[in-house]
Amino acid sequence: MKPPVLAVVELRGPEPTKASLEFVGQAAALARLLGAEPRALALGGEAGAAAGVLGRYGARRLLACAPPGISLLGARAFAEAAAPLLQRELPAAVLFPASPWGSELAARLAARLGADLVSHVTGWRIDPSGELRMSRSVYGGRLTEEVVFAPGKPWLFSLRPNLFPAEAVPGAGAAEVESVPPPSLGTRCSRLLDVSGAVRGEPALAEAEVVVSGGRGMGGASGFRILRELAETLGAAVGASRAAVDAGWMPPERQVGQTGTVVCPRLYVACGISGAMQHRAGIRDSRFIAAVNSDPQAPIFRFADAGIVGDLFEIVPLLTEGLRRRRGDARSVRKGG
Repeated sequence: MKPPVLAVVELRGPEPTKASLEFVGQAAALARLLGAEPRALALGGEAGAAAGVLGRYGARRLLACAPPGISLLGARAFAEAAAPLLQRELPAAVLFPASPWGSELAARLAARLGADLVSHVTGWRIDPSGELRMSRSVYGGRLTEEVVFAPGKPWLFSLRPNLFPAEAVPGAGAAEVESVPPPSLGTRCSRLLDVSGAVRGEPALAEAEVVVSGGRGMGGASGFRILRELAETLGAAVGASRAAVDAGWMPPERQVGQTGTVVCPRLYVACGISGAMQHRAGIRDSRFIAAVNSDPQAPIFRFADAGIVGDLFEIVPLLTEGLRRRRGDARSVRKGG
């Protein structure tokens, strides 16, 4: 039997993250090309509850490991729990989400297994010789490199969210659940104490379909109020440039850019952001970029798909009002129809 293709799933409670569903589908696609079985590995107290949704997105089997309290521990504890499972499974490939959690876990497991790791992959293919070739952005998005794994070792790689479709497999049922005995966890170096109230309930930046961000042009923390209103109308996450975060107007976990969170939404709205290179590197894979800035020479207009030159404190509320009116009209049509 050929080695399986394994997707390491990130959970929020009993539910897989949206990014996890995307790369479970990619694991299933890769498994089909290799003639292997697609499997998922979930760690946490409610891991087994994810079998239904993971099966619908392509996983045939779910390895559920639930060491007591592991959901509150850091990636080091997850690595200690996952490494023996990977050594037992001997997978051909292991896929991770390119989230902060997934990136740290992938690096720790690669070190433990002596395997190669390619992070933040934006595309992959199997060439006629059977080699897996992956592409990713480098040098702040100025270049794209292609990477080929050396033979004889499992392929470990993380996928950027929002670049791959999360599509359910028609007629697929729940994944078969295999409960894995929890290993003895070693030293625990960190523990989750709380989830910041500033982030609770907001879409995760890396997974958001729409992101509305503000920069130095917001003028202060109070300026982000109009962005939150626009984001609420669009169902978007609120982000910020490095300048806005450095000024203390937004928390660090909301920073978008090469030194913050790299995003790949369907729509990215930049308000009062000049468009420095490190910010551009963090949004370059967005499908559509719209910018609002009072400076017609702002660099962001050079790579935005659409732009408005003007006072964002006049334009953003008008956009919000227009979207609310349009949404209300659409609801009226549906009720009348």
